[in-house]
Amino acid sequence: MKIAVFVDHFPSNTQTFVLHQILGIATSGHELTILSRRKGKSNTAPSPLIKQHKLMERIVHLPPNPDTTLGKALTVLSSFKSFTGMFLLVRIVYLRVAQRGLGGNSFITWLSDALFLSHNKFRFDIVHAQFGMLGAYAERLRHIGALNGKIITSFRGYDTIKHLNIYPGDYRFLVKNGDGFLPVCQYFKDWLIENNCSASRIFVLRSGIDLNSLSFKPSAFADQESSIELIAIGRFVEKKGFEYLVDAIGILAREKARNFHLSIVGDGPNKELLLNKIRNQGLEQHVSLVGLLTHSDLLQKLAESHAILVPSITASDGDQEGIPNVAKEAMALGTPVIASRHSGTPELITDKETGLLVPERDADAIAKALEYLIKNPNEVSAMRDRARHKVESEYDIRALNADLIAYYEKIASR
Repeated sequence: MKIAVFVDHFPSNTQTFVLHQILGIATSGHELTILSRRKGKSNTAPSPLIKQHKLMERIVHLPPNPDTTLGKALTVLSSFKSFTGMFLLVRIVYLRVAQRGLGGNSFITWLSDALFLSHNKFRFDIVHAQFGMLGAYAERLRHIGALNGKIITSFRGYDTIKHLNIYPGDYRFLVKNGDGFLPVCQYFKDWLIENNCSASRIFVLRSGIDLNSLSFKPSAFADQESSIELIAIGRFVEKKGFEYLVDAIGILAREKARNFHLSIVGDGPNKELLLNKIRNQGLEQHVSLVGLLTHSDLLQKLAESHAILVPSITASDGDQEGIPNVAKEAMALGTPVIASRHSGTPELITDKETGLLVPERDADAIAKALEYLIKNPNEVSAMRDRARHKVESEYDIRALNADLIAYYEKIASR
């Protein structure tokens, strides 16, 4: 099969779940193309697996959008050089005027991408769009004749409620005409069905982790005089819920409980908000904001921590998580997880069986969960073992990539 993986940009160090799927395709014997809207950008070195498997040689970048009036005019004029170009121009105008369906992309973006794809005469059996908005774009490109192949779309989180709050109706064509849908959790499958997607075209494919690189080495809780090292990982955005972690540490500090230290690894637009919250509560000795780390350094820090906190919330704009990969990696390493009952997370964690669950936006519950971990070492030990078994049985990337290839073959044969 000729398989195109459609991404916004590549490489991306924050989307290891996409890289794992791409590697699975690259080693499957099928012909892989990485169709990328933009060149990758990263603040850390790309994964060595990209070089090892020569993935940069498989990238096709769509052309950058012209940013001048002259450039835009030339793009439109270029469509008149051939019958195909004029045909694409008419179809895009029809989408924009008659069906109001450009999904947040500019007219010039549509025309530029359509002309590029048509000119290069790409032929794919499968086009796997890695987020919902890319699936909607790919489906429309196919509709106007610029792209071919069966369209399969993954749904992962921010491309669900948040996207439709901004672009209502953007998935109308996709759910009607798309060939396959791969939500990362049952929660998103239910959401797709609620949004008029046929259940027969939906297959829940969870994001996997590389268990071979994650040795089970639980960190013992320190003695009474030592600090409990906690970690949280992710972009500094509202849906991560990090502000409630700071409040939880503040509660424990005021109660003079065991000495806790929390490292929040990442960066993002809410950095100053978090720093102000830390300063206002006098928690500079208890909470540190750590910058971006390479994936290997992040896993090392995660393995050395006594617990990871994943307090995800539904943001005010509807943004949500799927099932956070950092929670799966922690479970594989033997690091206990405290997470909120959010989106698909309860599909991964059963309270007091494979981790601890707390309500969203509840700092008191987070503080109590941390106290539970300290006071119940035997239960925590058993919890760690069950958590490792959970990810081994349901989140092994090799097994999930085999399921993905089997799904491609099923859709391609229809």
